Amino acid sequence: MAEMQVTAPADSILEVLSVKMGDVLPANREAATLLLTGHLWVRVYVPESWLGLIKLGEHVRVRVDSFPHTDFDGVVEQINRQAEFTPRNVQTVADRIKQVFGVKVRLPSDDDRLRAGMAADVYFPNVK
Repeated sequence: MAEMQVTAPADSILEVLSVKMGDVLPANREAATLLLTGHLWVRVYVPESWLGLIKLGEHVRVRVDSFPHTDFDGVVEQINRQAEFTPRNVQTVADRIKQVFGVKVRLPSDDDRLRAGMAADVYFPNVK
């Protein structure tokens, strides 16, 4: 009987169930897709010139396309130490603008209006 029960490794919401009663799963086959509750976040990419203006733990405004007139409170949780999308030769000011850093912003997990995969804009208070 224990082999018939599937349990989630953490608190989550069942997003997709890929099998039905009686299906036999081969090794490493996905049976379901789970969305972790309490782990909503958005990843944004900011230019290098903003790094001195953004702080860990800072509260930011987040807007999603589905609710364009609603601000959600986000918190800066991570600022990458390594640049991304860097061109091979950074020689001019125009090239340096293309150098960006990932910033992870945690969103409120108790707001049912927010969903994984939504497009969002993040507004940092010290960046004009």
